[in-house]
Amino acid sequence: MKYSSPYISIIVPAYNAEKSLKKSIESIVEQEYKSYEIIIVNDGSKDGTKEVCQELVDLYPTIRIIDSENRGVSSARNLGLEVANGDWIGFLDSDDCMLPRSLEVLADQTRQTDIKWIIGNFISQNEKSGEKILNRQYFNEKVHTGTLNELPVFCASRNFHCVWGKLYAKSVIKTHQIRFDESREYGEDLLFNLKYISYVDRFVVLNTAVYFYCYQWGTGLGCSTQKDEWSLQKELCKTVKKELAVNQYIDDNTLKEMNHFYFSQCIASLERTVIEKDQTNKNRILSDPYFMKVLQVEKEEQRIHKIDYWLLKRKWIDLYYGLHKRYAKLKKYK
Repeated sequence: MKYSSPYISIIVPAYNAEKSLKKSIESIVEQEYKSYEIIIVNDGSKDGTKEVCQELVDLYPTIRIIDSENRGVSSARNLGLEVANGDWIGFLDSDDCMLPRSLEVLADQTRQTDIKWIIGNFISQNEKSGEKILNRQYFNEKVHTGTLNELPVFCASRNFHCVWGKLYAKSVIKTHQIRFDESREYGEDLLFNLKYISYVDRFVVLNTAVYFYCYQWGTGLGCSTQKDEWSLQKELCKTVKKELAVNQYIDDNTLKEMNHFYFSQCIASLERTVIEKDQTNKNRILSDPYFMKVLQVEKEEQRIHKIDYWLLKRKWIDLYYGLHKRYAKLKKYK
């Protein structure tokens, strides 16, 4: 199958990534699929990232480099969007990798009629333990329509929280001027996806893993307790709710179902306080009227077990966390 060249633009923000960048880029250039360009945005790195970038450019003619002052990952991605030539846009973090044949798998899906978004699955690995887990998609692998009404399920899969492992139609991004919010420290990927999905009628979800996500507890907002992390999490949930409330394409039932997403985000913050043994923020969240309201809605909608509600209402988050951790292990072994 022939594609225009470049058919896919892959944007790679890089900040102090001298140790991991080469491996990430080689996960692309070693694939058989070749109709792509790679745009590395060196976001004011202070280590040897710039030298690694130059080495990669000398080796691979499909790579372009943008040097920028340090303004964060959202700014770096926006700079990449401004110069991308491909019909489709993909994102790769400088410490992750694309899995073999992933570009071919994603590109083949773009040939279906009126498809504007390809959502691949991913494998995550804890760098400390080495454990690898295939993300649960919660979706059938097919063409999906009615997008916003599927948001609650989409959010449950955790794949709505990131932009990597997907292809975005540049025509949609350009027409609606969709960009990452550079003022945000947290949730910028999710809000980008929220804007994007509003303009998409048909998208494809794949159970096939195309992306390898590496993480380590204590690095990044997704796996560590940040300064006033609870405020960031709560503000993100409120922003999502506000954005959806004025969206003409979403129905009332879906708006109600989205409460489970807000609940999940609250629980994620609580679980971090348990892991970090942060008693102050643990009590702060459990006493917050916002959390109590979200918890109450989950009970009223019968989306939470009575025991879970009872434990959380009494602020016994350590017991709640321990029980769920044991249940997850038991389910895995089964």
